[in-house]
Formats: sequence, structure tokens, C-alpha cells
Amino acid sequence: MKKTQLTLIILLLAATISATDYYVDAKSGNDANSGLVSGDAWATLSHAISTLNVDPDLDPIVLLAPGGYTFTQGDYLPIIRRLTILGSGEWATEIEYDNRSHSLVAVLGADVLIQNVVFRPFEGQNGNGAEPIVVHESRLALSNCRFLGQAGMISAAEGILRLDCCDFDVAEDGAGGVGFSVNQARFSDCQFSGGWFCLIAGSSDVTILERCQMNDIATDSFWSGEGVFMAGNVELRDCVFHGWNFRELAGLAFLRGGTLRIVNCLMAASVSTGQYGFLFCAENTSSFSMSNCTLVLNEFREFASPWGRTDFRSTDSVLYYNKGPNPVEELLNDFSYCCLDFNSPGEGNISQEPLFVAGQLGEAYLSQTAAGQAQNSPCVDAGSNPAESLGMDRYTTRTDGVPDTGMVDIGYHYPAFPGAEIELEKREYAPDETMYVYGSAWNYALPTVVDVYVGICRPDGEIWTISPSGWAPAISPWLEDVEMSTGFVFPLQRLFKFDLPASAPAIDTSGDYLFAIALPMAGDPPSGGDIQLTPFHVTDD
Repeated sequence: MKKTQLTLIILLLAATISATDYYVDAKSGNDANSGLVSGDAWATLSHAISTLNVDPDLDPIVLLAPGGYTFTQGDYLPIIRRLTILGSGEWATEIEYDNRSHSLVAVLGADVLIQNVVFRPFEGQNGNGAEPIVVHESRLALSNCRFLGQAGMISAAEGILRLDCCDFDVAEDGAGGVGFSVNQARFSDCQFSGGWFCLIAGSSDVTILERCQMNDIATDSFWSGEGVFMAGNVELRDCVFHGWNFRELAGLAFLRGGTLRIVNCLMAASVSTGQYGFLFCAENTSSFSMSNCTLVLNEFREFASPWGRTDFRSTDSVLYYNKGPNPVEELLNDFSYCCLDFNSPGEGNISQEPLFVAGQLGEAYLSQTAAGQAQNSPCVDAGSNPAESLGMDRYTTRTDGVPDTGMVDIGYHYPAFPGAEIELEKREYAPDETMYVYGSAWNYALPTVVDVYVGICRPDGEIWTISPSGWAPAISPWLEDVEMSTGFVFPLQRLFKFDLPASAPAIDTSGDYLFAIALPMAGDPPSGGDIQLTPFHVTDD
């Protein structure tokens, strides 16, 4: 993916953000300096955090100069206040740490954003169960960060973890990886490669992985031989799995209770010769569902574990051209409206070849005469429900990018439109409180040009939007003619800071609001595109 940042434009337009910048430079700084200008920078991140924890400034931003910042065993960065830490450039700032230590960074009752930073354990170290990043009753967002080597655990069992546009390139020798012990977590536009990837979700909240790429993951390790180790509730959506090679345990997931839901994912060219199967392994009571997925050209010893009956359901999915045993007999009735190369008595299943064709975004499109191919795939319009009711009308199986309409097509769908999101640090605000608004954008569809609209729907139904000239009770674009190439990703950024209602006149009464961002195709008038709504509430006092 191309991590593209409209940094200059965003900073010029997000004039509502007021913050104090503090500078840290490991090469030329000194902790005796003021830290207020780049030429008078502090030397260590430890000093910056300890100083700002008690500083009266309400909104500090720490700017890290390019270079390496080293933390030995015992170094500890407790963050107890709102803080933004920004590295320089495209991963030019690196934090190297002793991975035998717990809590390199501990976020305690604060809202923290760390961006453009590389995390690397000392050479030759493995995780040994250490937790270099811990979140306690707080929110931590990691945006456009990179984790190298055997990165150990990131623990947010008592807080909220948000990872956006992060890369996990773990252990080139395939001997280790990264683990997450989470309560409420979301991974967006992340890439995982090398070693193993382990996700442990230990609560009733849902951990979400969306638009993630998981490529060339391989391991011989018995205790960590799964792609996703799950002890809670997890949802994977719009993800691509390619080139996995697992020789122990499960190829995708080891379920120990909880629910795993996979929506619109592509899983291809992977091998799992482990004893518990490629797709999932069940222990105790677990639930697994798969919809609008495509599994092709995979090789596995078992499709699923032969022990531990799991509540399993597969709909609107393609399982074809795979090498290995068919699903165990007790699962055959749980496939419906699927394209299968094995016999299943489930409702709506078909056994004809899916007729894949290659297009600009991949090789799993469906052949369709309307897009210029000679014949229609049997998977076209053969699904269980209308595409609109399943949310698949924003996606396409056609090489010309036209969205799915009518009955949903069976199998994986490519994005048809760019996407964007507004994220708030919380969902309830009191009058005179400060609201921080974060945003991200991406395009995995064909190249396009969009306008960007950001606004509010008030409790009385009135719509206000934000433009370069400020708030207005009208529909006006915030940005115009934004070019979005395929693979464009704008990582999570803090875009706005509003003091309610002084700098946000639309949010001047109690009630339920919707914060909206829309990306219609540029034109007169704009058309199509995606819109995302984020609800929040303003209290009476």
C-alpha cells in the first residue's frame, strides 16, 4: 500500500488545532534545554514525557528528530496525560529497546497518539512474554508505525488500542512475531509479514482487523504456530491472506472460545500442514462464520480440526482449487450459497468452476459479459441476499469496477470506492468540553478524484459542514479535487480540536449528533462515493 500523506494541505486547513510543540533530538539535544524550538531540543524522550506529565499545557506535541532513541532495561515511560508523539519522515525515527523489559511505554488514563515511529528490540532478543507497550484504562493510537524483529506483546487488556497503517515485519528467520493481548482493539490498513502473528482477544468486546494484508507468514514454532490465536471475539473484514506457510497447529486461527467472523476476505496460495487444519481449530465452545470470502490455491492437511465441535457457518463464499481434504462430514451441511469443489447438501450451493479473471486490482474478479468477458461466472447474482442488504453494494466483482447490484455475487469483492473515517476519542461530551477529531482515508479501488465533505447532523436534523472558511449550515466541501491513486492511504491524523460550542457552533445543544465524512466523485454535481457516520451525544450538563 502507498502511505500517502496530504500533510501540508491538512495542516493548513486544520487551523482549529492549537497545541504547543516540544522538540527532542537524540543527536544534538540536551535535556537542560527548553525543548520549545528545534535548535534548543531535549535529548531524550524519557525527559520529555516526565516533564510534560506535570506541565500545565493541555495539548503538547512531541516532535522527534530523525535518529535512534535507545532504552535499556528498566527505562520506563509512563504517560498520564494527553500527548501526541510524532516521528520524522517515513520511519526515519527509531526507538530501540530492551525487549526483556515490561512496559517500555505505559499509557495510564490518557489519550495518546504515536505516529511515524519504528520500534525495534535489541538485536538477538526475543519477546520472552515482555510487554513493551501497555495501555491501562486509556486510549492509544499507533499510526504509520513499524514494528521490527521479535516484537513481543502489546497489551491493552484494560484499555483501547487503535493501530492504523502500521507494518509488522517480524523476525526474518520466521522464528518469532508479535502478540496482542487486548480488550478493545482495531487494526486498520496494517501489514503483517514474516514470523508469526498472534492475536489474543480476552474479552466480550470485538477486536476488528480491516483492510489488513497478511503475507508470507511462516513458522515452525509449536506454541506460536497459528496466524490468529483467539480467546475472545474477532472480526476480519476486507483482508488479504497470501503465502502463509504453517507447519504446526492451525494455519489461520486457533479458537479457544469466543467468536471469529470473517467477511469479504481473500485467502490464497497458502500451505498448512499442521495437525489442526488450515482454516480453524476449535477448542471448548467457539463460533466461526465466513461470508463473501474466496479461498483458492491453498494446501492443507485438514480443512478444520476434527475435534471440538464448533458452531460453523459459511455463506456466499468460494472454496475452489484447493489441495487437501474436504471439510469433515459434520460441517458439510453448514455451507450455503457457496461455490465449492466438493459436494455439500446446503441450500443454494453450486459446484461449477467460478471462472475467475484478472483485473487491475487482482486475479479474483468474476467473468461477466457486462464487463467485456465472453461469459458470466455462475457466482454472479447467485448469493443469499441482495448486495445492498449485505453492505456489498460498495464493492465489485467486475473488472470495470461497477459496484455489485441485485443478488450478491458469491466470493470476495474488490472495493469500488475510496473510503474515509472520522473517529472521536469518545462518544459523549459535556457542554464546554473539548472535542478531538481524528481522520483517515484510503483507496483500494481504481484511481479517482474526489471531493471531501466533513460535517455534522444536529439533533434537529439540520446539517452543518466544515469548509476552509469555517462552519456553516450548508453543504460545502472541505477539500476539492483530491487525487486518490490505487493503494492511497492517509494514516490516522488528528484533524480538528473544538472547544464546545465556542469553536463548533453547530454543536450548541444537548442531544444525539452524527459526525459525517463523505468522498463523492469530483464533478458538478459530485456523485457516488462513500459516506461514514460517527454518532456522539452531548449531555445537558
